[in-house]
Amino acid sequence: MPDSNPFDSERLQESGLIKSVEFRQTIPSTNDWAKQLIEQQANRTEGIDLRANCPKLLLTAVQTAGRGQRQRSWWSGEGSATFSLVEIMPDPILAPTTGLATALSLVETIKELAPQLEPRIKWPNDLYLNSRK
Repeated sequence: MPDSNPFDSERLQESGLIKSVEFRQTIPSTNDWAKQLIEQQANRTEGIDLRANCPKLLLTAVQTAGRGQRQRSWWSGEGSATFSLVEIMPDPILAPTTGLATALSLVETIKELAPQLEPRIKWPNDLYLNSRK
């Protein structure tokens, strides 16, 4: 049975900001999933061309073995928006700033569209709404 995607993937892709979206109901780690896709691209296994599908958004409703800073483990339950974004960077020097820039963009957008959610960032890229991660 296919996973039931609660996110509007079509609208995300129509925005022009995301080329492809994949959803899994439950996954250990979106970060590991992203790394696996990148390794497949590097090895050119399974005939995928990741460059043609980036930026690629990897979404899950439940993450069971996430990792944060210093490899601290955490999980996310139903109702969370847990994701990883895979992008092929034209200049690798930009890679370290991408997470923070993404978090800042999200906060600015949410402040404009739904200021009552009181968005804020916890270093380096955790997004909080109304004091909840």
